[in-house]
Amino acid sequence: LDWQNKWFIHLACILILLFWGYKSTSFLNNDFWQDEIYTLKHFVFVPWKTVLTDYHSTNNHILFNVLLKAFTDVAGIHSLLHAVEKPWLIRFVPLLFSLLSVICFYQGMLKHFGRTFALAGISVFCTSIVFVDFALQVRGYSLSILTTVLLLFSFFEYINKVHNRWGVILLFVWNGL
Repeated sequence: LDWQNKWFIHLACILILLFWGYKSTSFLNNDFWQDEIYTLKHFVFVPWKTVLTDYHSTNNHILFNVLLKAFTDVAGIHSLLHAVEKPWLIRFVPLLFSLLSVICFYQGMLKHFGRTFALAGISVFCTSIVFVDFALQVRGYSLSILTTVLLLFSFFEYINKVHNRWGVILLFVWNGL
């Protein structure tokens, strides 16, 4: 590709990421959805033992809730009342996982398929309804998306003879959590 086409590709990527960033940040400070409140009430603002051992509902995205509990403990948010006052701070965790998903997806596509397919792939990825609507939800979706992206490209690495069995096994286990 000549310089002008490379410039266009970079501009298109930046515009797509800005669109995703705008859509995501406009949702950051919204009120919590009912399932988010349920997650916070039953799986985050509870003792550590409950976070790790309560399986009464499929709403317990265990690994995500462990990481969110650790974050809220460090951030000093210890109740649902505090969380409701600062939803943007609670949504920082899924935002981070979603941003890492975008970066990993683009890098994986770039490595395995080249710049044109990376651009096309990231365009679909960042503008899909599922990603735009659920990437910042205070549930395990953003972490699941990240681990799925990592698993997908680890699989590609494995298929291409870069045998990283432990990495693939670890990602399968993470995805299960």
